[in-house]
Amino acid sequence: MVDKLLLRLFKQNSETAVRRFLLNQLDIEDIPFERDKIGNLFYLGYKKKPLLCAHMDFIKFQNPEIRVYKHYLVGKSMGGDDKAGIYIILKILKELKTNYIFTVGEETGARGIRFFLSNNKLDVPYALVLDRRGAGDILCTKNHYGSKEFEKILVLIGRKYGFSPNRGTFSDANAISKHISCANLSVGYYYPHTPCDIVNIKEMMNSYRFVKECITTIKGKFENDIHTEVEYPRWMRGMDFL
Repeated sequence: MVDKLLLRLFKQNSETAVRRFLLNQLDIEDIPFERDKIGNLFYLGYKKKPLLCAHMDFIKFQNPEIRVYKHYLVGKSMGGDDKAGIYIILKILKELKTNYIFTVGEETGARGIRFFLSNNKLDVPYALVLDRRGAGDILCTKNHYGSKEFEKILVLIGRKYGFSPNRGTFSDANAISKHISCANLSVGYYYPHTPCDIVNIKEMMNSYRFVKECITTIKGKFENDIHTEVEYPRWMRGMDFL
């Protein structure tokens, strides 16, 4: 049976609606949060805990249409990119104390995370961005997101969940990696930025278990030893918001 909270989240039809939904859930669960002037929701109060990141905006073609088929969510304009990541973080926040951010404007140049980083210091051991399509990908050193030591530990934990290193595209991790080691992990959504969305719920929940074990197992702090500049996709370069 599909979690009712998951269905409610996926029925939200805009970034504003997703933020309103999250504010309500954070309040119900008594999860601490702050909200900045552009709409990011976050908390950085746990100094020895990692930062989890997902974005609230999504590419919308029409109002979301959702149906459940076995262990899949299938529909139009559901925004699996990145409601799948949001759901995983929300579920973890109900069970563990950790830092997090739900960002605005990732799809239009990561303006939310860039604003956040210009106004907050990341005094956290590492970050996990939950915004990679498909299953089993750890985007880290191949994307210049984190140290080799950090990736090695992720791979060791991730083996039993079917995760391994890969290379991928732009995300909020491009900006976070300038400050701290991070990785972008698969969360089970498919066909992003198209009218038809699919989310594999089993893969999403497998990612949730992987992330949860990372939080409870990884105790070290990993500075990013690569120090590369953020590389924006070619189609974004020269735009006003960069």
